[in-house]
Amino acid sequence: MIGQIIKEARERKYITQQELADRVPGLGRTSISKYENGAPIPDDVLCSISEALDDPVLRILTAGTTSSRLVFDQVKVDFYITGMKAIEEMEETIEDIKRVMEFAYNVDSIEQLVSEQKEAFDHMLDEVEDTNHALDMLDIAAHKMGADLRKRNRRCLLKYHVKGYISDKFKKFAGEAV
Repeated sequence: MIGQIIKEARERKYITQQELADRVPGLGRTSISKYENGAPIPDDVLCSISEALDDPVLRILTAGTTSSRLVFDQVKVDFYITGMKAIEEMEETIEDIKRVMEFAYNVDSIEQLVSEQKEAFDHMLDEVEDTNHALDMLDIAAHKMGADLRKRNRRCLLKYHVKGYISDKFKKFAGEAV
C-alpha cells in the first residue's frame, strides 16, 4: 500500500524511479521498483524517500506531519509548559485564519489576492507552521510521559475513516503500519 502511495507521489512530481534513487543516498532504482511493488520498506528508507519527494500526503503518512522534523532542542520538554505554548500558538493561528477567511471566501488562487492580503495569508501560514511545531513538541512531551503515539495515530486514522475523511487505502495503510 505505501509503495503505491510512493509511486503516485513520484509520478505527480514527474520523477523517474532512477531520479528518486539518485536523491536517496544508498538506494538504487531496483529498490525503488521493489518498494513501489509492495516490498517492505525499512523506516529510515521510508523517511528518506518521503523527504526526497517532499510530498505532503506521504509526509503525513510517514512522519505524522507536513512540517519538517524540527525539534526545538533549546526548549525544556515539559508537558505542562509545552501544552501552554501549544495553546498560545493555536490561539494565534485561529485569529490569523479568521482574518484570512474575511477576504478569502471566494478565492481559488493566491494570485487573486492583493498585496496586503498575500502578506496576511503568508503570516497565517507561518502561524500554522508554528502551531505544527508546538504540537509536535507536545507529542514529544506526551511520549516522554509514556503515551503510545502509534496507538493514538491508529485510533485517529480509524476515526477519520469512519467520518469519511480518508479512503480505504489509507485506513488499510494505518492498520498495516501501526
